[in-house]
Amino acid sequence: NACGISVCIAYPPDTETPGFAQENLTKPHECQFISEAGGLAQPSDVATIMVQESLKRNPNFAIYFNFDGWMLATLTAGFSPVTSVFQAVSQVAGMG
Repeated sequence: NACGISVCIAYPPDTETPGFAQENLTKPHECQFISEAGGLAQPSDVATIMVQESLKRNPNFAIYFNFDGWMLATLTAGFSPVTSVFQAVSQVAGMG
């Protein structure tokens, strides 16, 4: 960030796109069952959140959209920078 450049990684939920529809044609039934619990997001909603989060003055490294994304970001603690006290505490507490 010394040069004013930040890097973010997004953990988007299943998003209603032509590619997702194509993926579902060959997705195992077990995976479809798991995916149904998370719901289906609209592309415009996902894009809006990604742009808003990445344009913040001090953006979070991880951009997540729901509890599943937060858990994924938290359980991979140590692989990415921590940008807030809340992230640090939740990662330590989440890892036991």
